[in-house]
Amino acid sequence: MKEASLTAATCVLLLSACSNQDEITRTRIAEAAVTGRQAVQAVENYAKKRGRFPAHIEEAYIRPAALKDIKLMSVDRKTGQVRVTLAFTPVDGKSLLFVPSRNADRSFAWRCTSEDIEPRYLPEGCR
Repeated sequence: MKEASLTAATCVLLLSACSNQDEITRTRIAEAAVTGRQAVQAVENYAKKRGRFPAHIEEAYIRPAALKDIKLMSVDRKTGQVRVTLAFTPVDGKSLLFVPSRNADRSFAWRCTSEDIEPRYLPEGCR
């Protein structure tokens, strides 16, 4: 009986830890998405002024230095897609993508998505 109780207690603790870790991962990804949206706004402003997307993200956006959860940020000069590559477990090396499309009035609409991050970790606006 004691073994069953100990096993049950261990399972509850493990489930709680996994759930908590998932929440921490979701929070960190959501924070990276905020930074990505700031970069997107800078890329959009750059494109509106110059009629083209920047060749490098740094032409449009200066990333804050203290972002330990983001490994790399880049922009595709042809499509304008902004990629935010993450730097923490369990999503190390995986990316959030911000994909632009042009509206009829020449403004941009941006879609947040990912090719390699499990949907359960993504912010609601990126699923």
